[in-house]
Amino acid sequence: MQFFPINLDISGRLCVVVGGGRVALRKAKSLVGCNAQVKVISPVVHKDLERLETDGALTVTRRNYRPGDLQGAFLVFAATDNRRVQESVGREAAERKILLNSADDPARCDFQIPAKVRHGDLLLTISTGGASPALSKSIREQLEEQFGPEYGGIVELFARVREIVVTDADNSEGNRRIFHQMLESGIVQYAESGEWTKVRAILEKSLPAQADIESVMAGISHVDHDEVKS
Repeated sequence: MQFFPINLDISGRLCVVVGGGRVALRKAKSLVGCNAQVKVISPVVHKDLERLETDGALTVTRRNYRPGDLQGAFLVFAATDNRRVQESVGREAAERKILLNSADDPARCDFQIPAKVRHGDLLLTISTGGASPALSKSIREQLEEQFGPEYGGIVELFARVREIVVTDADNSEGNRRIFHQMLESGIVQYAESGEWTKVRAILEKSLPAQADIESVMAGISHVDHDEVKS
């Protein structure tokens, strides 16, 4: 089976998690992290789900799943250890044409959650189509070593540069040249190693003269303000 890779904006959308254990917790935390409206349905829930409920990050309906509970949902996660409940959730999701992820049942899933490395807006995903979660984990660990937390700051830096550069839709070729020049100058490698004076020099050379370099670099990753100015 071939899956179509896609990044979904689920902010504000209702996502239902049926189940209250560790698997449900993992699903719910991922959804909360993407600003979804999360509803958990289970008579008993993990203590960390209770904390998320107390913090207002999600809501919990403390009872067994009932047909009709999926009304209005954008995504549904069946995360119980009860086969009959899993099947019932799957049937309702199919009837309502709601995308379903069913724990430990790849054949029933409309989508899978890949292994991921996330640092800020940098998101790297790995999937083996369910064939080998262990291999996905191994590749994820390799990527975590290669792309550390500093890459979140690097992506933020490029986002700020983009706000300055991409102002003229008719000059896409010129915009592309600026980004390629920055990359070829080694800006990523310098940012990764914390050589921020060199990053600043590349920005000053690449960006328009009126660009506010201080604002572009302020607060990025582990940048020290005094070091930036030096």
